[in-house]
Amino acid sequence: MHEEALLIVSHHDFSFPCREKTGIVRLLSLLEMKTMRIIVPLVAAVVALATIGAAQAETVIGLWSVSLGKDCRIWQEWTNEDKSTALIGIGYIDRGKSLVLAFGDSRWKLKQDEDLRIVLNVNDEWKEVFPGSAIEPTKAAAFLLPVSSAAINALMNGSELLMDIEGKGEDYSYAYDLDDDTTKAITALDACRFETGELGSDEPEPTGKPTITGAVLSLTKGGSSPQTVFDVQTPRIHLTIQVADVTDATVARIDWIAEKVEAVPSNINIANLKLKLKASAQSIDSWMDKPETGWRAGDYRVDLLIDNKPAQSLRFRIK
Repeated sequence: MHEEALLIVSHHDFSFPCREKTGIVRLLSLLEMKTMRIIVPLVAAVVALATIGAAQAETVIGLWSVSLGKDCRIWQEWTNEDKSTALIGIGYIDRGKSLVLAFGDSRWKLKQDEDLRIVLNVNDEWKEVFPGSAIEPTKAAAFLLPVSSAAINALMNGSELLMDIEGKGEDYSYAYDLDDDTTKAITALDACRFETGELGSDEPEPTGKPTITGAVLSLTKGGSSPQTVFDVQTPRIHLTIQVADVTDATVARIDWIAEKVEAVPSNINIANLKLKLKASAQSIDSWMDKPETGWRAGDYRVDLLIDNKPAQSLRFRIK
């Protein structure tokens, strides 16, 4: 059952005055998670690499090969000046709940199944250390458990991704260009995850507490094509929220925040909504319409709260 709500605008005045790919790219099958257990404060993961060999990608976006079938993943592979080969791949595992970033270089000499700590840094604005593993001597993978909206937004909106395997030296570091094609490829990846049912394809584990299990922004109701970058003349931005274990007393709150927007104070709340849910609710469809003078360019955030407790944040950009 859907809950629909028009966002209530607050009293704040919000009027608005790489590298070259060579040869035939072989298919990198990212990862199929066989076993994953979170042990606080450590994360233990057993991962297998399913190698499929040469195969034809379903589509290509710039330098990115994109597989939008049963498995949702994108990847690049190229040849360096010294004739070594390198790759980067991004894909969802664990029914879309976790994200894997795979990196490779034919010059690397890792130990099979070696535990790693992988530092990811986008434009020095988003930086985190993730648990990882050596899939084989020349390939490593970082596990984002669970999927981080901050990570997705950083990859889509940044210009450079820096990857470093801690303790391995500069030969195990890479700088990857992020461009408009990267944004398009990741948007396609998220749409694949959403449309094929990977996102929440199984019933979420009962928590006994009201929970947000997923949320996306898009141009259309229902969130079939999620995105995080919108034009200044976008007439309406739709917000689709998946919920679980709600009751007739559950209250959802949606705050739209202008984080870094020209001529607007930082982190100002520009619109908000409180909505009392029904026990039968499975999703919330909300939206925010373009102000009369259009959106101001900049970075925005949507904060989602359940019963006054922060549940999730979504970042997006207007340009």
